[in-house]
Amino acid sequence: MKALVYRELMRSRRIVIFTLFASVMEAMLFILLALSFRVGNLALLPQAMREQFFELNNTVSLPLMAFLAGIIMMTAASSDSESSMLWRMFRTSTPVTPLKFAGAKYLMLGCWLLVSVLCASLFSCLFCLAADIRFTLDNFATAVGCIEVVLIFSVVSQVIQAFMRASKDKAGLVLAAVFLVPVAVVGFVCTENNIDLGITPEKLTELCVTLLPFTPLVLAVIFGAGVLLTAAAYKRREK
Repeated sequence: MKALVYRELMRSRRIVIFTLFASVMEAMLFILLALSFRVGNLALLPQAMREQFFELNNTVSLPLMAFLAGIIMMTAASSDSESSMLWRMFRTSTPVTPLKFAGAKYLMLGCWLLVSVLCASLFSCLFCLAADIRFTLDNFATAVGCIEVVLIFSVVSQVIQAFMRASKDKAGLVLAAVFLVPVAVVGFVCTENNIDLGITPEKLTELCVTLLPFTPLVLAVIFGAGVLLTAAAYKRREK
């Protein structure tokens, strides 16, 4: 198991370093923007415009930085396709069970999840410090909720790659067709017909705070389902 986890670490380390650097740079843009609104040139704008910017922090800036941190985990999970390394041929020739291979993959994904949560918390704290606002439980719950959404997409992408023997690009297309396209269609229809679904940033934040105590259970379900489905896909492909 130790060697399998090390293999997962080595295959994803380069793309993680690059993505981490890009996420830090993008988060710094938000932080510098907040500083400018507070003590820089943008502080010369009318009071109403500055208040509007700081009102958008909880609904736009902080969740977006959490998604940026979650991308670190997602890119690590799908850093390459096994077919390009002929890894499947090697895996099927070893006595290691598919469950152990899948377990090592998701154990490393759990490590990247921890990195993403730490980065999201750090980005949010620095932004709140720059904007002179408090980092509250609502902010932390929203960050955790955003990263959990990214985690679900990452796990589903891994399962799709395992079952379809597809590259990360093809798995991304399938994922978009299954999840993102229906959401976009529903949003377009509601906008065109002035249908109010009653989904507001405040309600989403309240939902994240409500689900925060159940985070360990949610993570256990996501990782458990991912391990079992990926192992079943590996076993199916060996037949």
